[in-house]
Parts: sequence; C-alpha cells; structure tokens
Amino acid sequence: MRNTEEVQNVADNLVGELEKKKQILQKKLSAIGKLDLLINVLTYKIFETQHEYRKRMEELCLEKESVLTKRDIPNAKIAITVAEIEKKMNDLRNMHEENLASLEGQRNELRIESANKIQHMDATMDSLKIQHNTILNELETSKLTANPTETAEINRRILELNKMYQKDIEILNQLQIDGWKDYDQQEKIAELLEHRGLRVTPSGNFLTKSGNCLTKSEASCLGLLEGLSIGSWSDFLKRQKEFEGIKSPPSSTTTEVSEVSKMDSDDVQYLKTVFGKPLSLALAQISAKQPRDPIHYLGHWLFKYRYNQEISQTKKNEIQELINERERLEKEKLNAILEEEARAAVFNMIIRAEEEAIRNELERIARETMAMMVEDEGADSEARDVLGVYDGPSVGR
Repeated sequence: MRNTEEVQNVADNLVGELEKKKQILQKKLSAIGKLDLLINVLTYKIFETQHEYRKRMEELCLEKESVLTKRDIPNAKIAITVAEIEKKMNDLRNMHEENLASLEGQRNELRIESANKIQHMDATMDSLKIQHNTILNELETSKLTANPTETAEINRRILELNKMYQKDIEILNQLQIDGWKDYDQQEKIAELLEHRGLRVTPSGNFLTKSGNCLTKSEASCLGLLEGLSIGSWSDFLKRQKEFEGIKSPPSSTTTEVSEVSKMDSDDVQYLKTVFGKPLSLALAQISAKQPRDPIHYLGHWLFKYRYNQEISQTKKNEIQELINERERLEKEKLNAILEEEARAAVFNMIIRAEEEAIRNELERIARETMAMMVEDEGADSEARDVLGVYDGPSVGR
C-alpha cells in the first residue's frame, strides 16, 4: 500500500493531467462550435440553392407554357423556342446537381470531422472522470493511515478536487450528454426546425428541403411548428439576420477552422505515427528482456525496426510497380482489341453502305425501265385514239 506522501504526489500529478485534459476538451469544444457554424452555413446554402433552383425552374416552365399557347407565331419558331427553353432547363438542372453535390460533400466532410472530434472528446471525458474518481479513492484510503496534519491536507485536496469537479467537470459532463452542443435556446429551435426540414429566412419565411417557401402561418397549418416555443418572433428573426450577416463562401472559414483544429493535433498525430508503434514494441521488448543498457538497446531496436520498415516499403513499391506494369499491359491489350473491333465495325458499315448503294441503284434502274414501258404503252394507246380503227382494203396480193 502506498504511503500518504506517495498518494499526495500521485494526486498532484493526476490533478495536473486533469487540468491538461480539461484544456484539451475546451479547445476541442471551440473547434466543434466552429464546425457546427460551418455546417449551419452550408445547410442554409443548400436550402437556399434548392429554393432558387425551384423558383427558376418554375419560371422556365411558365415561359414554356406561354410559348406553347401562342397562336400568332409559326410552329417552327415555337418548336425552336421550346427547344431553347428545354436546353436552359437541362443546363440549370445539371448545374444545380453539381452545386448541390459539392455543398453536400463539403457538409458531410465537416460532419465526419466533427464526429471524429466528438468521439475523441468522449474518450477524453471518460478518462478524466475515471482519473478523478481514482484520485478521490486514493485520498480517502490514505486517510486511514495518516496523522492529523496529513488528514487535514488530504481533506483540503479532496475539497479542492470536488470544487474543480463542480466548477468544470460537471459542466463538461452535461455538454457530453447534449452531444457537445453548447447551444442557446434559439440555436436549439433552429436545430429542431432543421430536423423537420425547415430553415428560417431573415424575412421570416421558412425554406423546405424541396425548395418551397412557406410563411409562418402556412408552416403552422402544416403542423411543422407544433411543440416549438419560439418565444419572441422578432428576437428570433434578429438572430437569423445576424446569421445571414456571417453567411459567406465556406472555403475561407473552413480553412481557418481546419488550421485551428490541426494546431493541437498535428504534432501529436505526427509523433504517434512515427514513434507510437515502434516505441510501444520496443518498450515491451525492454520490459521482457531487461537489458543492461536499455537506452542502447532501444536505439539498436529502433534502428533495426526502421531498416526492416524501409526494406518492407521497398518490396511494396516493387510489387506496386509490377502491378502497375501488368495493368498497363492489360490496358494496351484491351485497347488493341477495342481498336480491332472498331475497325471491323467500320468495315462492316462500309460494306453495308456499298450494298445499300447498289440496291438503290438497281431499284432506280428498275423504276426508270418501268416508267419507259408505261410511256411506250401510253404512246401506242394515244396513236390508236387519234387514227381510229383502219377499215380500208387489205394490202397484199
């Protein structure tokens, strides 16, 4: 069993770790807040894009119907105008799909990044609570063998830990229960509206996912505002106008948040990637073999590990080069087969075209021959009609 001094030293170290983890959680919480802001901006942009697309498509449909109902212009011009309108509609549809896919892709990336951070924060929070309970248990146990002076010091430390827990950890615990969402009432209402497929515009209307624009009364009649206590509608709209003021293209803000979020993770991630696994394996070997010079053994082991890693990477590169070469040869073979098939198809088309030309020529000759025969028969018939029937004497002896 540890003595009181050891317990107090361990408690001091654990308190320092708790403070560090608490600061890490606060930094992560700030980064998640910025990510949520970007996600909200992109979500609003998606709703707005849907609304603009729907409105423009309705205008083109009305224009098309107007052209089709006109009777004072030729049908050929109507067909050309309708074709131009349909081309505009197709171009608009394609452009809208590309823009929507881009916005949703950016939003999904931010959501994945936010989910990863939340997962890391959950693990940090669980570790923080376990360490806090461990400190309290150690201190309470150490009181059993402590003298009055030590007991007073231990009680002071316990009181300090409980104050820290009530001041910070309970707040963080509540944030964890809420999914690390530090929202005020209006932000919670906006999130609930989004779950129902609605976004509030600064003008006080509602945009739906499909691009429709609803007034407050229309949304209420459809039951979309049921159970929501919006409170002061003017305050809510004021908040939405403030949100509209910060709405901007997400690229610059995304870069800023990415840089901020990476500041406290890039170095740690690099060290984990480069030294995490080899150090863990080396320390396990040192613990198992207990060498005389652990530092020398560690350096030699890391050198061997790095050498083996380079050999393994070289082999992987060679295998990848062979795979790439095989794929290149297969592509060349496939291209040759496709070219041969294309050439054969072209020859078949030429032969069919020649046969069709010969058949058409024979049909033309037959039609001309038939026409000539009809003309000859018509000439003979006309001659008989003009001269009449011959009733004179027969010629001959």
